[in-house]
Amino acid sequence: MDPFRRPVIASHGESHSLGGVMIGSIAGRSWPAAFPAAVLLALASCSASPPPAKEIESYDQAVSRWMEQTEASLVNSWGIPQKSHSMETGGRVIEYIRVKSGKTLCTTRFTIDGYGLVKKTWFRGSDCQVPSNS
Repeated sequence: MDPFRRPVIASHGESHSLGGVMIGSIAGRSWPAAFPAAVLLALASCSASPPPAKEIESYDQAVSRWMEQTEASLVNSWGIPQKSHSMETGGRVIEYIRVKSGKTLCTTRFTIDGYGLVKKTWFRGSDCQVPSNS
C-alpha cells in the first residue's frame, strides 16, 4: 500500500450504512463519514490563535464595525464622547477627539439615528487610534 495515497471515503461506489450513517473504507478500515472533518477540526485547533482584532484591523475597519450597532455599546466601549450634536431628524452625531499637546490628532464622528443605531461613520486625522478602554 502506498503511504502517500490520498484516502477516499466510499470509493468506487463502496459504501455501507451503519445506523443510518454512511461509512466508507480507508486503508481497509471503516470510518464514519464525518471522520475527515473531525480530523481537520482537531488539526485547526492546534494552530496558534489569531491576535486580537484590535491589533490586526485598520482604524477604518475599527470604526466601520460600529455600523448598525447601538450608541450605548459604542459609548460603553469608547467612553463618553467629547461632543454631541442633536439633529432635526431625531438622531445625533457624537464626536471623539484625540488631542496631544494642544494639537488635534484625530476627530471621529458617528451618526446615530432616532433608534440609537450607528448609521454613518467619519474620521480625519494623522494619528487616529481606537481608545485604549475599548
